[in-house]
Formats: sequence, structure tokens, C-alpha cells
Amino acid sequence: MDKRKRIIEWQDPGAVREQADGLSALDIMRGIRDGRLPPPPIARLIGFHYVGVEPGEIVIKLQPEQSLETVN
Repeated sequence: MDKRKRIIEWQDPGAVREQADGLSALDIMRGIRDGRLPPPPIARLIGFHYVGVEPGEIVIKLQPEQSLETVN
């Protein structure tokens, strides 16, 4: 079996909290969507992106990469 390696990078959550201090949850999600704030590590791990952020609705697009694929 062919082994592969994947490297995930993320920012220090404490630094992100400081950047988001004083913002509403909606503004934080919009900041992530617009690239003003870094996404949470899980987003990078599984490959999702915020594409829509409105009151009461967040739309996430998932682009799974090879390590998440299943083989039948």
C-alpha cells in the first residue's frame, strides 16, 4: 500500500481570539469567509470554506481531498 503524508498549518487560537475580540459571532464568521480572520483548524483539516454568512444561516462548501475519500 502506498503511504502518503499530509501537513496541516493553522494559527495560534489565542491570537485569533484577540483579533476577534469584541466582534459578534456573525461578524467573526464573515471575517473568516472574507479572509480577514483565519479559519478554524478543523476547516483546514477537512477542507471546508464559509461561502455564505447571514443571520440564521451559514453556508459551508466542502472540497474533500484524497485522505477523506472512502474506497468501496
